[in-house]
Amino acid sequence: LLMPISGYVHSASDGQGIVYFGLFDLPGLPRNDDVALVAKQIHLAVQWLLYLLVLLHVAGTAWHVMIRRDGTLDRMLPPQTGGRT
Repeated sequence: LLMPISGYVHSASDGQGIVYFGLFDLPGLPRNDDVALVAKQIHLAVQWLLYLLVLLHVAGTAWHVMIRRDGTLDRMLPPQTGGRT
């Protein structure tokens, strides 16, 4: 929730208009450069945290597949049909 909220606060307090998927306009905030800067920094920090979590997830998958070979990925994937049509 931090990423979309901080992105909204950053854009809204930086004086930019915000259109939500072309459906409606979100209300703006009074222009405040300090609030916009803090919201931008939070947004970027959460972005890199999300990248790190995805990388750790992929590394965990590789660890289970290549090192432990415990079938964890096979249990998570749907059953394979062998390619028959």
